[in-house]
Parts: sequence; structure tokens; C-alpha cells
Amino acid sequence: MSDRLTTSLSINNFRLKVITNDRKIFHLIKEQLDTPNPKQIKKPDFEILFNLERTDFYKIPRTKRDVFKEEPLFQDEHIADSKIIIDVGFRSLQVNIDPKKDYVHVCIARGQDFIDRNLFFDLVFFQPLRFLLRFHKIYVLHAACLAKGQSAILLPGVPGSGKSIVSLSLVRKGYKYLTDDDTFLRQKGGIVECFAFYCSLKIKDGLVRFFPEMKKKYLKPIRQDKKQRVDLKKLYPNSFQEKAIPKVIIFPCFSAHLKTGIYPVDKRYVLRRLIEDKFRVFQGKYEDVSRLHFQALSNLVNKTKTYKLIYKDQDIDIIPELMGKLL
Repeated sequence: MSDRLTTSLSINNFRLKVITNDRKIFHLIKEQLDTPNPKQIKKPDFEILFNLERTDFYKIPRTKRDVFKEEPLFQDEHIADSKIIIDVGFRSLQVNIDPKKDYVHVCIARGQDFIDRNLFFDLVFFQPLRFLLRFHKIYVLHAACLAKGQSAILLPGVPGSGKSIVSLSLVRKGYKYLTDDDTFLRQKGGIVECFAFYCSLKIKDGLVRFFPEMKKKYLKPIRQDKKQRVDLKKLYPNSFQEKAIPKVIIFPCFSAHLKTGIYPVDKRYVLRRLIEDKFRVFQGKYEDVSRLHFQALSNLVNKTKTYKLIYKDQDIDIIPELMGKLL
């Protein structure tokens, strides 16, 4: 029997604990959960336990929804006995989420190596975390988040839209960094608050030249993505903040031809974009979870100013000034 390896992380008012019998998975989780200012909470509001188990193929439980396909990767989600089951691949990976116990059991077949490190982390950890947090009325938005004082700018967008380069341009000018990929949201009374799930900022190889202060000692190549992982803790050590109140939502959009500028966007369009991004509709006994999630997103959009940023890479120096006028 392999040794059980354990790590934990406190985020705002809750704690995550991860147990695994696989050293390679353990190091991946530790790498992804590396935070600039780790802290411990003596009495968290709740604790989520992840059990990531490397096991034999035949030991992964069969479900009524077992799917046989020729594609090397597919995903099926369903609810069974109050649990959320996610099957990935030809029974190569199964995620069992128990909302009542805040427990996630992941079975990974032996011999199944990481298809992609980021994808694997999302499948076994972050996707189940998003599901469970909804039951605690905490919602995850695929967006960067920067703050000036207690006022936050949210930058939603798909990969490649420019969240990272815009985030770096703001941090360089004194904005505080919460995250450049996933922002946590919750309602406190009538106020929507955002707080950070810290993830290391990554920038495309070709964009490093726009940040001359970014020496090699602050960068770590990610060869499969043609990106560089930026060590913000060393480059901008005082640039971190845990929470803020979102005041502005801006969709970054790179354009090599259009003039750099910020333009108002209809709130209905913004709400639709946010819903299209990883919003899950639960039916039956968990229908209220989806309804409350929708209400939180709607409230967020109603309480913020909404814009689109059109930019060229060579104009990143003027982006902080343009955005500063909106707060």
C-alpha cells in the first residue's frame, strides 16, 4: 500500500484538505496550490476533503451511465443517490462528489498519466471544488481580479483573451492582485464580495518583451503551453490582496487593427456571457442551487459597470490609465 500524502490550504473562511496515495499527483496539487501568503484557520466555516486515489482499472466503480466511446477523452455528469458522479474517459477516471459531507473521492486508473497538467488538475480538483462551493453559496467566475483599495475590476474571458497581460499591466502600476484565472464570489447581505483563489500568473513567451523588469529569475518556462510562469511573489512582493468589492466588469479583447479603448457593453450580454462560462444547471433536488447561482450572477451584473476593452499589445502601458477612470 502506498503512503498517504496530505496537504491542506485555507481560503478565506473555509479549508481544503487533500489526501492521495500517488506522489506525482501530490506534487501537482502542491504546485497548483502554492500561495504567496498561506494561512491557517483555527475554526473554518467548513472543510472540504479530497481523496485522490490511484487504483487498478477494474476497481473503478461502474455506473449506470458508463459510456463507451472511441474518443480518448470524454466526460459524463449525473446525479445518483444525492451524489454527483463525473466519469471521464473509458472508466479511466471517476469523480464522486458528496455535497452532504463536503467530500470528493476521485479514482484514477493506474497507467493513466496526465494528458495535460492543467486539464488533469481541473478534472480531479478544481471542477469538483466548483460544484461543492455552490452548495455553500460561493461561486467561481472564470475571470482575473485586480483591486484598487477595496474596489475590484473583474476581467472575464476565455483563454487567450488577454486576462494575464492586462492583469500584469495593472499590477505594475500599483493595483493589487487577487487572481488572473478564477475568482470566488459570494453575497453578504446585498453586497457581492470577491475573494481570491490564488493561481500563479502565466504569460505567453512573445509578450515577455513588453515587461523589461521581468528578468529570467522571475520566470519559469511552461514548454507545453509556450508560456512563462511569473513569480509575482518576487517580482511584485507587495501586490497581493485577499478580497474586494467588484465595481467594474471588463471583457478584454485583443485586436491588431482596432484602436485601443474601453466601450460600454449591454448588461444582458454580460450576464449571458457569465452564464455560458461553466454554469451548471442542476435539476430535481438540487434545482435551488442553480437558481441561487443565477441570482448571484444577476446581482453582480446589476451592481457593476460593464465594458469591453479593445487593445493592442503595444498599448498595454495606457490600459491602467483607461481603467483607472472607471473606478
